[in-house]
Amino acid sequence: MALSDEELLAYASAWGFRCEADALGIMEIYPPRDSEADWKMMQRGDRWVLFAHGEPQLNFYLDDVLKFLKQRRSA
Repeated sequence: MALSDEELLAYASAWGFRCEADALGIMEIYPPRDSEADWKMMQRGDRWVLFAHGEPQLNFYLDDVLKFLKQRRSA
């Protein structure tokens, strides 16, 4: 599946995740506001980095970010 950043953000928003840009315009995806989860996904070039408790954990390609979000939208 050839997914674009814009499509990923549209899915994430539709599923209730918070999508924001930092001061430099780097996109970030956070859990929904009512969630106690402490993670975020941050765009880094052609990949996204998963941060848990403020520490970088894994690099994801777009399709893998979509899978990650699909699993968490119902959790």
